[in-house]
Amino acid sequence: MAATNYPARRLHAIRDQTAPRLSRTKGFEELVTRLPTGEGVTHFVGSTGLHIKLDGKPVLEYQVLHDSVTLDLTSINTEFEGTTEHVPRYNVLKISSLENIPIPSFWSAIYALLTLYREQEHLPIIFHSVVNSLELASYLLESGLGRLYPLEERAPRVLERDVYFISRAAFWQGAGTAGYHTHSWFRDPRKPIPSVSSFTRSKKVIAKHPIRPAKPTPGQLLYKRYCTHVGQFLEIHYFDIDGVSDAVKREDGISRHLAAFNKWHNDDRVNNAWRERGGYEKHRKYIEEAMADPHVLPCMMSWDGELMGYCEIMYTKEDHVAQHYPEGTIVGDWERNIHILTGEQKFLGNGRGEKAPL
Repeated sequence: MAATNYPARRLHAIRDQTAPRLSRTKGFEELVTRLPTGEGVTHFVGSTGLHIKLDGKPVLEYQVLHDSVTLDLTSINTEFEGTTEHVPRYNVLKISSLENIPIPSFWSAIYALLTLYREQEHLPIIFHSVVNSLELASYLLESGLGRLYPLEERAPRVLERDVYFISRAAFWQGAGTAGYHTHSWFRDPRKPIPSVSSFTRSKKVIAKHPIRPAKPTPGQLLYKRYCTHVGQFLEIHYFDIDGVSDAVKREDGISRHLAAFNKWHNDDRVNNAWRERGGYEKHRKYIEEAMADPHVLPCMMSWDGELMGYCEIMYTKEDHVAQHYPEGTIVGDWERNIHILTGEQKFLGNGRGEKAPL
């Protein structure tokens, strides 16, 4: 039994390090996370309830009700509906506010609640007393961030009995971000492109796949997210081979990204795995080939702006790794894989690799 449960125990151990413990001490305020734009999202224990604040300003108050609900989709319309015990039941959170809750602030509060209640796959909430409850309900349903119980009919207003289930899976897929606000960790939300077939043929791959979006600009920030457990922002920038985004230029004309890339690959630890030791010319050619390949995004990673590693984000369908999938597994048109190199020794270990994805 212990061996069977080891993966679950390991995931729980990682999860327990990704968010602060929820305090119930009155008057206690703690930082839950920071938005990519810098604002802090905090949790405050007040005399009347629990509060979420954004940059010190109240967003909403909530109470944890005794009522608990479950979203057991497979038993709907069967004799087992409402009787299953294997699907978790979660206490309903009653949200209130004396003022309108703007959509960006509402999303930020949901971010905080999902971080605090990290064991829950769904957050059941009611918010009928909020002034702009209808706007918030439309936002949740239209974006896919939340859902009603499938059998409930949508009323022209938000009723007291309406429980909205906030989906953790939908949240981490970016639901409710692009087109609504700029608080998301995805700093380069792309407009959707039509699904038009393309073809890749090389020494390693023969594959049909959708045409891929244009590459980002050199040095463009693609991803930025605050990792609570280390108190730093993880940032991913598209590779800047010529240093067009460098604030300070090197005397030898080598870009900051290329200099770090070259330094890391000439380290014995990195070379033992990547086998790309060499000079600037070799490494410039390596990056140029990656930038010219439509299925590869060569990127640099940093903690709070300090370069720490390199990664390649690739579309799997036209990548040779697709041939190593288990038999019968179908690779999705937009499925990706990633190769990561941690270049700086001080950023190895200490749980950074395990905990950063949350």
